Amino acid sequence: MANDLPDRSAQEDSRLMLADIRLRNGLVYDGSGAVPYRADMYIVGDSIYEINRNDGSSHSRDRLDAVSAVDCEGFAICPGFIDIHTHSDFALLSNGQMTSSIMQGVTTEVVGNCGVSMGLITDDPVFRHERVRTDAACIPVSWSRLSEWFDRVEDVGIACNIASLVGHGTVRKRVIGLANRRADAAELYRMQCMLAGALSDGAIGISTGLEYLPGAYADTAEQVSLVELLRGRSGFYATHVRNEGDSLVESIAEAIDVAERATVPLQLSHHKAEGAKNWGKVAATLAMMDSARARGLDVLTDLYPYEAFMTSLTTILLPAWANQGSSSDIARRLNDRATRAQIIHEINSHDVHWDTLRIGTARNQRSAQGMSISGLADQANKTPVDAALDLIVSEDCSVSALSYAMSPYDIEQLLRDRHTMIGSDGVAQTLNGLLSSDHTHPRTFGTFARIFNEYVRDRKLISFEEAVRRMTSLPATRMGLKDRGRLLAGMKADITIVDASRFADTATYVAPRQIPFGLRTVIVNGRISVNNGEQTDELAGRVLRY
Repeated sequence: MANDLPDRSAQEDSRLMLADIRLRNGLVYDGSGAVPYRADMYIVGDSIYEINRNDGSSHSRDRLDAVSAVDCEGFAICPGFIDIHTHSDFALLSNGQMTSSIMQGVTTEVVGNCGVSMGLITDDPVFRHERVRTDAACIPVSWSRLSEWFDRVEDVGIACNIASLVGHGTVRKRVIGLANRRADAAELYRMQCMLAGALSDGAIGISTGLEYLPGAYADTAEQVSLVELLRGRSGFYATHVRNEGDSLVESIAEAIDVAERATVPLQLSHHKAEGAKNWGKVAATLAMMDSARARGLDVLTDLYPYEAFMTSLTTILLPAWANQGSSSDIARRLNDRATRAQIIHEINSHDVHWDTLRIGTARNQRSAQGMSISGLADQANKTPVDAALDLIVSEDCSVSALSYAMSPYDIEQLLRDRHTMIGSDGVAQTLNGLLSSDHTHPRTFGTFARIFNEYVRDRKLISFEEAVRRMTSLPATRMGLKDRGRLLAGMKADITIVDASRFADTATYVAPRQIPFGLRTVIVNGRISVNNGEQTDELAGRVLRY
């Protein structure tokens, strides 16, 4: 890292050393959680060259100047925010601008979460759902391994850095398809080889999505045999646990058991307790994490600060047996009168709040986007359950929904824990262009700004400097990034500058494509990607490979 910087001793004979960028007189939050200090910061190439405090504790050298200067008086200078949990790999090849991310101050994202890796899909029909965005952009799947996908992403150009996990569900699909059974010895060996290859290509860990198919078919033994590939190397295991509602405690216990048996660090993805009857369970799960740490397990978690989650409507509504197989298999069940009656009976046995279950993306029925299921039912003169099932069929199972299922008190409890970092669970998007008519979750455009607006300033739940730590050095350490996440001389110049008194989210459930307020400047690898609150044409992001 130091070899990329100018030799200071060689500059001593020069009357004037020119840095590329000077950030002048800002309040520096260095990412450690320490109190801020006022300073000038100099950037040379892609790295921070020098930080000169303006409080008398350091001496600013007269010979140091810069080609361009950014006046940071009245603004907070922070390390670029790191989004530990995204699914932006679904869109990078068609949306390198990553507007929704960079305009929140995010400079690095982790993709490949919840067991899904776009870098390992194929053109097999089993990956129809994963290919929605690439097919819409006429992008052929021309890669077969993660390194080849990395190369494609770098060729296209991206606004933010990305690092990728390797998804167990994608690997299982390639080896076993959607079969509901245990992997045999030969299949398990093939999965191990594919995972090992992706790790060698630069993946930073392994992810599972045990609530989704085919990840749900993996038992503990299969998980351990794959996750233990990380033992002895840098990397972590991230999991969307098997159940985030009625069986939340048991699902967290399973995740901890897998990580302890494999002896690898554990990341509990978008931690939550779904459903009013499960609210408060996070007290138990936080205690379980504390106990695991006391035994020596490195376990962290993340969240997005919203009371609604968004996922596939089939996952929300259908019994597990009815959600198996391909979209054609699911549609066949829903169109069969007797089978549909059984599905409806099981759905109605649960307490479904049709008024607050809202349709997200429905590409064949755009007018339904944003509507509640009960509203759609009234419009179609159907029962809510029939309206929902008919929508699933008409959308070929590719329809998402927002479910208002989380407690604001649980969110506060999780944020009070210093081991909780921030992850949007979003897909980087643009304000216009390809698939911009999809109805998204406000977390995609607002997660990071919302933390400062709602939980730092309004509720005073955590301090500004602690919020910055959760978004910078904490995820950087989890990811094994030694040159990002802090503002220190020699670190990469990923920097976010905001108005600390006004940085706020504006995205809502009704109008989710809204840019945050109060963002000043974003620098990625030493290049200005947001200037005076406007995104530039820079695509300075890199693929960060182990």
